Amino acid sequence: MCACFTDWQKAFDCLNWAKLMQILKNTGSDWCERCISANCMWIRVLLKDWAKNTQGIWRMEEELVKDAVCHHLFNLYNEGLTKKALEGFGDFKIGHVICTVKYADGLVLLGKEETILQGMTDGLSQDGRHYEMEMNVENTKVMRISREPCPVQIMTDQKQLGNM
Repeated sequence: MCACFTDWQKAFDCLNWAKLMQILKNTGSDWCERCISANCMWIRVLLKDWAKNTQGIWRMEEELVKDAVCHHLFNLYNEGLTKKALEGFGDFKIGHVICTVKYADGLVLLGKEETILQGMTDGLSQDGRHYEMEMNVENTKVMRISREPCPVQIMTDQKQLGNM
């Protein structure tokens, strides 16, 4: 099995609002929920620069809005991106069916073989651009999980990804 630990450049700052609202709509969120989500994100954007220079309650409110809403919205956005990018690659079983593991602002791609992982990485990188997300090639790492570990040769944007 091979794994690719991806990292997005400026993950929370690159969300395409129109795509995010479409993803929320596709998940069944009604108009009111989408408006509340958008307003919370806009509050974060408006408070971001101002809150850097202040202390106290305003700073805490900005952090609360960011933590409570942004991570959930980013996870939905990331889910929409990866679902489209990884169509057709299938899943495999490790106790239950998986092909990705999401964490913070990144994700781990899991492939049975190096060629499958290369295809998954290519799809994610390509579809990421459609979602205005750019993979951070320097911080994205790959590894082979086996009894006899050997380097994995995965390329993206004509650059070799580093092995862990």
